[in-house]
Amino acid sequence: MRLIGRSRTDLRADPADRTDTGDRPQHDRLVDEFRLREPGEQAHPVAGGDEPDPAANPKFRHKLDFLDEMGAHAGLRPEKAQRAILVGDLNVAPLEHDVWSHKQMIKVVSHTPVECEKLVAAQKSGGWIDSMRVLTPEPEKLYTWWSYRAMDNWRASDRGRRLDHVWTSDALADRVSAIKIGKNYRGAKRPSDHVPVTATIEL
Repeated sequence: MRLIGRSRTDLRADPADRTDTGDRPQHDRLVDEFRLREPGEQAHPVAGGDEPDPAANPKFRHKLDFLDEMGAHAGLRPEKAQRAILVGDLNVAPLEHDVWSHKQMIKVVSHTPVECEKLVAAQKSGGWIDSMRVLTPEPEKLYTWWSYRAMDNWRASDRGRRLDHVWTSDALADRVSAIKIGKNYRGAKRPSDHVPVTATIEL
């Protein structure tokens, strides 16, 4: 079984900050970034900054480029019979009920139409199944992230976003029996703005 992720160190907010400064084509570098992962390795895409304008914000432009590359990458298209999982903080809440207010978040980085369309396109191009939404269909709200800017909002107003994802290939789609979101970890003494997501897969 393949676990596909991306190195936290190899893809920074700006391409100039990458540790890999060689002359290899960008898609060849993606082979390293989306290489076969050992259990426990983490994946973390660029967040994209605060301004959803690729002309004014290089971080957002880089995020959109990355999503395009993700959709085009042959290594992210498992064979129909291949058992593969793609997990991680993809920094996009693609569906209407993946955010606390679709209307108020539509111009906010992580839920802009262009990001949502590109992530969904990448998912479809690889034939990936969104396991979280199979088990918890819309319109039920589903969040894995709550902002630091209002520390108690995860409890009081519950203004969250689903930025963390569990995708499986078709061969594993019916083997995901449960997904748990550890929301209470957001109330820890020194919490992350993301909470743990645990998937149970019956092999």
